[in-house]
Amino acid sequence: MQVSVRVPATSANIGPGFDVVGLAVNLFNTFTFYASDSGDSVAGGPPELRTPDHLALKTCRKLLMERGVHLPGLSLEVSTEVPLGAGLGSSSTCIVAGVVAAGALGQFGWDLYEIARLSAELEGHPDNVVPAVFGGLNAAAWQHRVDRPGELHCTQLPLHADWRLVALTPDRQVLTHHARALLPTQIPQRDAVFNLGHLPLLLEGLRRGDPELVRIGCQDRMHQSWRAALIADYQRVEQAALARSETAAVYVSGAGPTVMVLTLGDQPELAAHLQRELEGLTLQWAVRQLRPWLEPVAG
Repeated sequence: MQVSVRVPATSANIGPGFDVVGLAVNLFNTFTFYASDSGDSVAGGPPELRTPDHLALKTCRKLLMERGVHLPGLSLEVSTEVPLGAGLGSSSTCIVAGVVAAGALGQFGWDLYEIARLSAELEGHPDNVVPAVFGGLNAAAWQHRVDRPGELHCTQLPLHADWRLVALTPDRQVLTHHARALLPTQIPQRDAVFNLGHLPLLLEGLRRGDPELVRIGCQDRMHQSWRAALIADYQRVEQAALARSETAAVYVSGAGPTVMVLTLGDQPELAAHLQRELEGLTLQWAVRQLRPWLEPVAG
């Protein structure tokens, strides 16, 4: 039996939406799983990940074994567009693909919500996996209960059709657990209130297609300044983007180091300008013009 799954990249933690808000974008990793008789193997994708410990393979195998489905072997073929350790949800694509494949190989009949719930449990937080499953702009949160495991609550949010993104990705990886370890374990009440006040402004601006409201709403006091400190050239990159009238907002995507620029409409001149501005900096930067991906995971 063969299962092929295409999972979109995601941009999470948008501005004040730390661990809550994420957006699927049109950059994809594709995973094809085969039940085999000769052990586990991986082909394609980054060479360093071509081992039986590949996260997509481990995820699929774990879920099958927990439910009593034992396959002699699993073969995985991978085709990747999402860069590793870039803050674009590469690990989330692996987890979601593994969950979808397990559901198909085990004939469990999981719907999109169950795929998202299982993926979020394995990932540890839902802001990347939920948009990867449902597509579009999403908010998600765990409801923890004393008497039973926490429930995942998530919803797809309205997004104006004209939003586009320019992703600026340096040639350095940032490990998510490293970036998370830098964050303070406690924050002042005024900073929590600041984020709570700015998040609805951001979401309304994204719904309306209002660049000024998005620029105001995208401010954050919980995570971005700590993560930006890990990115060489961040201040110059941010200044170069905000100096352009086409730019609505700039934020660190996920744990970084991708710097995401929000803009209305296709902006090839903005992308070309930023490519020129990034030349000669400490790092080498790749510039990608992206758009929101609105479809659910395909598998």
